[in-house]
Amino acid sequence: MKTRYLTCIICPAGCRLKVGYQGKEVVKVAGNKCKKGLKFAAEEIVNPVRILTTTIAIKSEKICRLPVRSKQPVHRDKIPVLVKEAKRIKARAPVRQGDYLARDLLGTGIDLISSCTVDS
Repeated sequence: MKTRYLTCIICPAGCRLKVGYQGKEVVKVAGNKCKKGLKFAAEEIVNPVRILTTTIAIKSEKICRLPVRSKQPVHRDKIPVLVKEAKRIKARAPVRQGDYLARDLLGTGIDLISSCTVDS
């Protein structure tokens, strides 16, 4: 059995988890204060995903970088490649929070949306 130490990111408690696993099966989890830690540990061992957050260039009078995020969770290993691709995107104001700025980045099915509103 292998062991990994993880910090749960599901709730503000940030429990330090000790996860025992064999292959992709979680055998034992210790250190969690709630059931969310068990689910997080299992997902983190089998398929770790995150919401991608970054900034892109925007032509605006107020700001030059626009905060954006992925609409769907992204496998952790794909994040560096998708961030590099996102840096190629340029937006023009006005932009509303939730506007789609790119669809299906690199054929992954991941959409990029604006995280804030910029009027001009």
